[in-house]
Formats: sequence, C-alpha cells, structure tokens
Amino acid sequence: MQNAFEYDPNAADAEAKYGSALYPKFKAATGSSNYGVQLVDDAAAVPVPLRARAISDEVDMERVASWIRRCREEHGPRCVEGYLAVADHPIRVPGFFVIDVNRKCLTTLPGGMEYVALSYVWGKSNHVNTTKSNVDLFRVDGAFDRVRLPKTIRDAIEVTARLGYRFLWVDAVCIAQDDETTKPLLIGSMDAVYGNAALTIVAASGHHAAAGFLRSRNRANSDPESNFAVQEISPGFSLGVIPFFDGELMHCPHAQRGWTYQEGCLSPRCLVFLDGLAYFVCRTNVWREDLVAESSDILPFEGANILGKTSSEWPWGRYADHVRAFASRDLTYPSDVLYAFSGIEKALARSMDGTKMWYALPAAAFDWAILWSAPPGGRLQRRQGFPSWSWTGWAGDINMAMNTWSELDQKWLRERTWVEWHVTNASGEYLPVWEARPGESGSRRA
Repeated sequence: MQNAFEYDPNAADAEAKYGSALYPKFKAATGSSNYGVQLVDDAAAVPVPLRARAISDEVDMERVASWIRRCREEHGPRCVEGYLAVADHPIRVPGFFVIDVNRKCLTTLPGGMEYVALSYVWGKSNHVNTTKSNVDLFRVDGAFDRVRLPKTIRDAIEVTARLGYRFLWVDAVCIAQDDETTKPLLIGSMDAVYGNAALTIVAASGHHAAAGFLRSRNRANSDPESNFAVQEISPGFSLGVIPFFDGELMHCPHAQRGWTYQEGCLSPRCLVFLDGLAYFVCRTNVWREDLVAESSDILPFEGANILGKTSSEWPWGRYADHVRAFASRDLTYPSDVLYAFSGIEKALARSMDGTKMWYALPAAAFDWAILWSAPPGGRLQRRQGFPSWSWTGWAGDINMAMNTWSELDQKWLRERTWVEWHVTNASGEYLPVWEARPGESGSRRA
C-alpha cells in the first residue's frame, strides 16, 4: 500500500482546506487497476472535498445535470475550444438525422438546437440499424416504440430525456448504413458530429450494443461489475474503495476499440458510464459520483489519462500522441482504419495550417512522419489495401520519431522539406506531397 493521488488541490491554502489530497492506494491481486481508500461521508452530511461519497441505487441525474451546468458556468469556452479544430456544425451535412427522444423517431435537427451524441462499442451482435428501406418508417412518431433497439441505445435515450435534452445522435440509427451517398459524408464528419455535441454519453463498460449501462446498484443484488464498495468499520464510520478513473478507463472495452477513440477525444464534454458509476469529463475537470471533487481548487493531476487527450504543446507531438494511442486499438474491419481516424486527422490538419494528409501522414511534416516505427520488441502485421510506407498499412503499436520535437525543428519542418516527395494519382500523374504554405513560392530544401 502506498500514498498516491488523482487530484491536485490547486490553491495556496489547499492543504489546510482539504488535507494533503493523498489517500492510500492499493492494487487488486486479480487485476491491474489501482484503488484508493477514503472516508465515506453520510449522504446527509455536509460534503467534504476529496472525501468518498455514498451513492444511491441508481445514477443521480440531478447531480449529473449540476455538473453540466457548473461546467458551462465556470469553465465556459475552455471546455469548448481546443487545439483539435473541429468543423462547423453538422446540421449542414446531407443526411444528418437525430433521434427525437420525445417523439421516439428520427428527425432533422432544428436550427439552433443542441444534441447529445452516444459513443459505445457496437460488438458483433445483430441489432436494429437504419437503412434506405426503413429510414422513412423511422421518421414516423413512435417508430422506436415499435422496434427493439439495443439496450445501450435505449439507455442513452432515457438519459438524454432525463437531462433535459431532446435530441440524440447515434451512428447505427442516424446513418442509413447502406446509403453510399450520405454514409461516407457523415463518417467523414465525425469531428463535426462529436465536436459540436452538447454532451457525449460514453458507454465504457459494454462489449456490445445490447449490454446497456443503466442498472440498479442495490447492494442486495450485489452487482459484480461495480467497483465501488463501502464497509462500515464502526458505527457512523465507513471506508470506501474508490477506483482510479484513468486506470479503469484505460482497461475498459471502450478503450480497446479503434472507432471509439476519436469520439472521446473530439467531444468537449463526456458523461462516462463505467462499471456502474457515472463520471463527468470535460476539458478542465473530472467529477464523479463516489468522490467529492466539485471545486475550482481541485483539478485532475497533470498526468491523468482523460479520454486520450494529449497535453503536448506542439502539433507534431499531439499528432504522435494520437497515432500511438489509436494504433494500439482494435478494428473489427481493418479497412476502416482511415475512417476511424478521420475525425482526429481533420482536426489535427487544421492546427497544422490546413495541411493535406497522405494516408494519415501530414504533408507539412512528411519527412518526419514517414519515420514511424514499431516500439522495441513490437511486431506489426501487414494491413492490406494501404501503402507500406504509412503506419495505416500495418496493425500493431506505432511510435513516431522523437528527435524533431523541439520548437526550432518544428518551425523548420513547417516551412521546408529535406526531400521532394511525390505520389501518383489514379491517372498516373506525379503530384507533390509537400506544398508551400500560402504566400510562399515552391518547396525549399535544406
């Protein structure tokens, strides 16, 4: 057992106010996750920051709504704007539908209205999808009362309504899966869809869409998947075992899938349902049901792994972080690799002066990007249909070159190229990979 912490009290007098913010940490013998041990306050007691908090049998939606309000009021633009420059609102994308959770049907999103998005693991189970043959039927009031939607989607509809939102976007239902005109446009707009959502619901624990994420936490039923446990040591004195969020998230089913990576990274605010507990994750903080952390003085510690977000200050460092995190994930269909990374790719390209991407390698730093490699001892498996010179052509862990991360190196790379790279198009024409930025004349070599 050792002392460690998840949160930093971020004020000069924080230790006097909250104590050291250190609590005992231990690792379960049967797994790799870390857990903390903390005093549990009675539900009627005045909340004490960084104390454990007793939870009810069901997720407290009023508390969740208060997290959302607090984020909007206290964090403001900090939780909307970020280095991932997402596209404009997806309402302009052809075929963009949402679920009206009141009318229980598909509809177009009225101008100026907010929507919630869902991020979840599809799995291999067959379930209801929207197709060209049923899309009109699904636009009739009550349509989703007449079909059996997967439990994860039903739970998301319930949460959306209980939080006071009316519209929900779910890929399986809001994209006609066999429409070869609108489907590619929507898949290519994931940065817009998730980046402009008022909230993204993350079903982190389910291995498939039928799993659901709302369930009773009644101790009489002893939910084996819930990690939060309370033990009364003596009358009026209880200790709680608290899972460390970043570690739990890192090992959950959602964190193993390729498609879900960009959904979490692009979303400004996420409501994560993980092993029976609810967590609110924005670009500033992490709030959770089982721990009192709703204070502007308390922030997640700097190294926290929050939905794959990177703290690197430089575009190439951010790109490298995202490639490394994404490449380690699984894809059911290897041919989906570019689609599943497209939202991150587009958002990163905008932060790199709008550079082109060649099979997910940025043209603005092609000399550096092509130097990717497997980590020491790592093994790569060839992914057919993609060039061998791009990391997208291989399945397995990927590292990017680390020797060009200085400010001067990155400035040099944005303005010059060592080699004049070319690619051929479908007509056999040679096209330059690296192009000068606006206002510059031609490529420059060292």
